[in-house]
Amino acid sequence: EPQAPTPVELKALGNEAYGRGAIAEAVEGWNQALRRHVEGMRPGAAAGSTFSPLSPESRALERSLYLNLAQGYLKMGEAVRALRACQVVMHENPDDAKAKYRGAEACLALRRFDDAEQLLQGVAEASDDPATAAGVGRLLQRVRAGQKEDARRQREVGKRMGAAATGFSEGRQPQGGTSAAYAAKSANVNAHFAALDPDAIAVATDVADEAAKAAQRREERLAAGPPLPSPVVHDLDAFRAKIAARTSKYAAHADKCRRKREVVQHSVKLDWLREGKTRSEFSDFEQKWREELEQTEREAHAEARAAAAAAEAEEAEVDADADASGGGGGDGERGAAPAEA
Repeated sequence: EPQAPTPVELKALGNEAYGRGAIAEAVEGWNQALRRHVEGMRPGAAAGSTFSPLSPESRALERSLYLNLAQGYLKMGEAVRALRACQVVMHENPDDAKAKYRGAEACLALRRFDDAEQLLQGVAEASDDPATAAGVGRLLQRVRAGQKEDARRQREVGKRMGAAATGFSEGRQPQGGTSAAYAAKSANVNAHFAALDPDAIAVATDVADEAAKAAQRREERLAAGPPLPSPVVHDLDAFRAKIAARTSKYAAHADKCRRKREVVQHSVKLDWLREGKTRSEFSDFEQKWREELEQTEREAHAEARAAAAAAEAEEAEVDADADASGGGGGDGERGAAPAEA
C-alpha cells in the first residue's frame, strides 16, 4: 500500500504548481499539507508529520504554509482569507515582517487603510527579505492615497448633510413648513411629563432612603460588635508537610494534563482558523473537539482522584500510628477534640 505524502512533500507540490502559475492548484496543495500536518499533531493520530508537535520545525512549517496561502489567496482576489492566514502567523509572532506585509496588502484590498498602515510600521526595518523591504514604500503610498480618497468622500458627505440642514438655527422654528411636526413633538414631550405619577416617584425615593439607612445601621453594628476571632493554627509544620505531600502527587498529573491540553488546543485553533467556517458551522466543529477535550479532562480527573484517595489513605495510616503510640486514655481525648472543633 503506497504511503501517503508528508506535509513537506505536499508543500513542495504546491510550490511547484505556484511556479507554473496554477494558483488554485497550489492553494489546494498547501491546504492539504496543512490539514495533514494538523491531523498528525492530534493525540493518538497516526504519524502524519515529520516533526513532533509544537517543535520549532513544526511551527516553522505552519508559518511557511500560512504565508504561502496568504500569497495564493491574494492572487485569487480572496483578501479576507489572505488576512485570516496572516493573522494566524501574527498570533504566534506579532512582529513577523512577511505576515504583516501580506496582511497589509489584504487590508488595502479590503479598503481598511488604517489597519494596513499600522501593519506596515517597522516592516522595512525588521524584514530580512529585500523584496519585502523594497515593496513597503510603494504599498504605503497606495495606502495613503486610499486614506486621502476616503477623507475626500467624507468631506463631500459632510457638505451634503450641512446643505440639508440649511434654514435651522437655535431659538427659531424651522422653515419649509415643518412647524407642525415640531408642535406635535412638543406635545408628546409634555404628555410624557404629565403622565408621571408623583406618588410612585415618592415611594421609590423612600425605598432608596430606607435601603441607605439599613446599610448604615449594619455598618454601625459591625463596628460596635465584638471583634472577629483570630485564626489559630495548632500545628503549622504538619499542615505545611501535608500540603507539600499533596502538591508533589498532583504536580505530575497537572503537568501531564497541561501538555495534553496544549497540543489539543493548538490543533483546534489551527484547524478552525485555517478552515474559516461560518458561525452556523461552528457548533458542529466545536462539538467534535469538545468531546475530545472532555475525554482528556475526565482521564486527568480520574487520575487525580485516585492520587487523592491514595494520599488520604496514607494520611489515615499516619494518624492511626500516631494515636496508637500515644497511649490508651489520652488517645480518646485527642481523638474527640478534632470532632468537636
